[in-house]
Amino acid sequence: MNAAERSSVVINYLLENRDVFSDTDINIILSNMNIEDTLYSIPNVVLQLYDELGILPDEINSYKAFSKLINEQFNIKDKNVVEIGGGVIPRLAKRLSLMQDRGTVVVYDPNIYLNKAYYPNLKLIKRKFFPITNVDMADVLVGLLPCGSSSSIIKSAIKHNKDFMIALCDSCNYLEYFDGYEQDPDWPNNFINQAAYAVEENNMGKLKVKRLREVGLQYPIIYNDRG
Repeated sequence: MNAAERSSVVINYLLENRDVFSDTDINIILSNMNIEDTLYSIPNVVLQLYDELGILPDEINSYKAFSKLINEQFNIKDKNVVEIGGGVIPRLAKRLSLMQDRGTVVVYDPNIYLNKAYYPNLKLIKRKFFPITNVDMADVLVGLLPCGSSSSIIKSAIKHNKDFMIALCDSCNYLEYFDGYEQDPDWPNNFINQAAYAVEENNMGKLKVKRLREVGLQYPIIYNDRG
């Protein structure tokens, strides 16, 4: 699909689904329709929309790559997954729900669009996730670029002894007992080291680190491995 065809598909979607995005999001989408630009500069809301429309190339599709990694590690076909920070269009959650036979996917995001036409095993919750949020029924907590909620995911996973996987981003990654990560140029390593200590201290296995830079995930992916 060339740029003109892609633009036509996007604009038609926006005209037919005016209530999905805020005015700010629409301006961002219209200003960033050239996905041939630097991969790391493409806003998440644009990636969400392009994946929803089936026009996001596989080679830069972080939703496809990350959902595959989650499933390879945790085999979610009969697991209950909680995603934190799913975005306006919960593309990761939709992909995960299609991998399931009996499991469920619950998504928390204060900006999520509450579309009733999504899959029956997919539940959308339009509010922020906190470490005290009830996750008793969950097996795995996940986050794709959840920004400051990275700390909430880890604290919740440790508190409730749940598996987790997070694709870190560069915004406000810190835990209350870890000082000043937002000002720390070496925060990824410090954050990972503290998370690794917390995982082992709470008998949740070992912390593993992977990279998916090729699809635009600039920062590390961390998860616990009980094997």
